[in-house]
Amino acid sequence: MNSCVLCQHPQTGQTLSFTDDKRTYIRCSFCNLIRVGESFLPTSDREKERYLHHLSDAGSEGHIQHLKQALSPGLSFISPLSRCLDFGCGPKPVLRDLLALSGILCDSYDLYFFPTLQPSIRYDHIFCLETAEHFFDPRREFVLINQLLKPGGHITFMTEWYTRPEDMKDWYYKRDHTHVIFFHPLTWDYIGKTFAWRTVYSDHQRVIIFEKIDR
Repeated sequence: MNSCVLCQHPQTGQTLSFTDDKRTYIRCSFCNLIRVGESFLPTSDREKERYLHHLSDAGSEGHIQHLKQALSPGLSFISPLSRCLDFGCGPKPVLRDLLALSGILCDSYDLYFFPTLQPSIRYDHIFCLETAEHFFDPRREFVLINQLLKPGGHITFMTEWYTRPEDMKDWYYKRDHTHVIFFHPLTWDYIGKTFAWRTVYSDHQRVIIFEKIDR
């Protein structure tokens, strides 16, 4: 029996399929994460091609306004001396440039375009914007993020949430073939408890900010 890619519980949840959608989805009955079936995961070449397709929009006014849905509340937890990381920045580090306007230092990391991390650095604030839905192995990625975050530091996630499995039928967010996992409010509850992250902000639909508890 397969285990959930996040909570690692035996996969006893429901399998979902939808008309006009070739992919199948599995919902974990414990943490409520929904993932696509393993055979539908995109190749690295298809992933990179898709991300490069977004390059023309990166830095556009529409893209910046989209990022500000997470950046604006995130700034409340950043000081001028903070060191930040954009985890999954894509081919163009737009967030780094936006934070630089406020004199805030932000490093960039991306599996394909900025693949080097400095493991000795611990960050005051990590942004993971429109990235978590691409994680093939979310538990590994959350463990890494937790290691990179200082005790007392903050992490801002932005990704669209689902509320009911049946609502996914016509959900535009799952039409992107590189979107392979989907989060429910209870999924975030599980993540917070697992990593000792305290919720300090949520818009209850796409943006959530955690504080790493110093213990």
